Amino acid sequence: MLPPTDPEGGETLTLRRITDNFYQAYERSYLALGNDSEEAIFGFSTTPGEAEVPPQPTAQPVESHPSHLEALTLRLTPERYRKLVRDLSQLLTAAATDGLKDQGQVCTFAVLASRGALDGDGEFVGRSSHTLSSFLGAD
Repeated sequence: MLPPTDPEGGETLTLRRITDNFYQAYERSYLALGNDSEEAIFGFSTTPGEAEVPPQPTAQPVESHPSHLEALTLRLTPERYRKLVRDLSQLLTAAATDGLKDQGQVCTFAVLASRGALDGDGEFVGRSSHTLSSFLGAD
């Protein structure tokens, strides 16, 4: 295991690859909607409290394999944290049993979990924060 300060290996390299891959996928999804390369920024805010459930999409996805980012920040006991991480990892393990097939596109899924809020040292207000940026569309 390489220390987290090694930029050319270990988890630092894996995180950089995940970030680079997702950035390219997100840009591809955004441009597939017919948007030009201009920057678009959308902000959503509610008063502190429970995270609101995002509305369900109504349109079909434009791409066959659209990008999807979802992050949840909440307060958990150590036991609940470990259970949630194991449950999410189990989903990846179950998908991995299929292995790579000759048909379909190669896709990457990642489970990242850590203590702390996304804004770093900021004080976490409320019970949960749900971030969703997805091009999945309706089923």
